[in-house]
Amino acid sequence: VDLVEPVSHFLETARQSLAVEKELDSEMHRAVNFFCVSLQ
Repeated sequence: VDLVEPVSHFLETARQSLAVEKELDSEMHRAVNFFCVSLQ
């Protein structure tokens, strides 16, 4: 998730919804790294 102004609760929501282990064909298509840093 790319945010211009990183907000920790947006990042936490993304972590919860994107990193959920579902029955996927491949582990390659799973979000695993989340960083709360600004673009500047």
